[in-house]
Amino acid sequence: MQPCLQIEELLVQIFRDVDINDKELASLARTCRAFSSTALDFLYETVKLDDLVKCLPSDLWSVRPLIPELGQFVDVITISHPPNDGDWEIFVRYSTRVHRLIVCNGWSGMEAMDLISGSPAHIDIFLRLRGIFMRLFGIDDITTDEDIASACRFLRWAFGPAISVVCLDLPAAVMKALWVELPKPGLGRACPHLADLTLEPLFSAGLSFSEMIQQSDNFICSLPSLQSLSTREVSRGTLQHIAKWTDLQTLTTYLPPLTLSSDLTGRDQETRPFPALRRLTLRSIYPGNIGAFLSVSTWDLDELTISFDARAHMSTFAETIPIVASTVSSTPLKKLVYFLMGDDVPREDTPVVTTDDIKPLFIFQNLTHVNLSPRCIVDINDETLGMAVDATVVPTVASLTGAGNFVPSNVTEMDVGPSPIESAPFVVLYLSTFFPRLREAASEYRAKWTAAAQLTDMFSHAPSSALLEILLGFLELNRMQREGDNNSL
Repeated sequence: MQPCLQIEELLVQIFRDVDINDKELASLARTCRAFSSTALDFLYETVKLDDLVKCLPSDLWSVRPLIPELGQFVDVITISHPPNDGDWEIFVRYSTRVHRLIVCNGWSGMEAMDLISGSPAHIDIFLRLRGIFMRLFGIDDITTDEDIASACRFLRWAFGPAISVVCLDLPAAVMKALWVELPKPGLGRACPHLADLTLEPLFSAGLSFSEMIQQSDNFICSLPSLQSLSTREVSRGTLQHIAKWTDLQTLTTYLPPLTLSSDLTGRDQETRPFPALRRLTLRSIYPGNIGAFLSVSTWDLDELTISFDARAHMSTFAETIPIVASTVSSTPLKKLVYFLMGDDVPREDTPVVTTDDIKPLFIFQNLTHVNLSPRCIVDINDETLGMAVDATVVPTVASLTGAGNFVPSNVTEMDVGPSPIESAPFVVLYLSTFFPRLREAASEYRAKWTAAAQLTDMFSHAPSSALLEILLGFLELNRMQREGDNNSL
């Protein structure tokens, strides 16, 4: 077993999940044999720097717990002495297979990073390295100038011509120091073949919000182009710079306050902004920002995601739907996602989305996937349930969509957040009237979805007595599930 992959832990979990009997033994044997070259290459995608260091002889490293003032437990790797050539040969045996290196253990790996960045120049440690993923938590009581210097030294060492993917989730103070250390004009020179960049600067003591945004601006504006960019809020000038990239296919950003479309593109913009963009994710508090951004170009999107900060007003969701429908109506959209960011939103404050609210979405004839989760609800009220029980009024596509709207008949997948009245099956049922080809739906109530989807035809043709029996069965299922959840506590 290769220690840096921790395969033993993975196999133990598999053994726990599989019922050991004669039939499953063969399956388990195949699973164990599956850890061949291809499977190991896949597992190496998630290898962390700390795990690689632990492949060295045990007398070279040790782990000690550190308890910061904030009460967070951190395991810190301590290096007892420099590796010799034989130790480096052991390390390279594992590191050569690493394509993407992950450093995300808080500040615990500073000595490990110093070990790597100080390795002998004649040893190519990461021969196949193509991606760097680094996340350092902004814990001020253990963040020192030396910690910041260690992170910068490691990244300067890791950046090179072979790197195509970079993900930096760092305190703004580290990004500021790194920008000073990088050869100018910056990241574009350090990683000339960079195609995919994620920047998530974190607040740091002593730096203002505008200074934090400036760190992202510096890195992004040093790049001639990218294929994929994900970042927090950037300035309008940086958005204008991004809009000129001819290779950008995926963009995720938090929109700054905007007014006119010229704020994004610049008045001297000659070509169509974002000419190659296919996947767009916009984060904002204000519907107007989204409308201003979407009005800057004639879009050719496959996927559009609209996400709102938890501070957004609850009516924001419904307000943006007609804006999106009017500004990107000509795009051949296939996937549409709406959700509210933040898991701390009280359930009673979750926005309720009525069927009238989602009617404008019917202009997208090519939609195959709709996601209204995790915090947005298509509300099914008591009146709707009463209609289903009586089976006297079955909603039709014509009555729901109204004149002038298309029916998105190609939708096959849908994610919907839980309803406050715990009627998730009826959400699927009701939406199936809109989307006749709906075959897959997801929710927190997964145990009920399959049965609910199968009931769609029944609610259109079965007599009311049969429908009532079905509904009562669902109510009993709800009661039993709640009792089971309570008993498990």
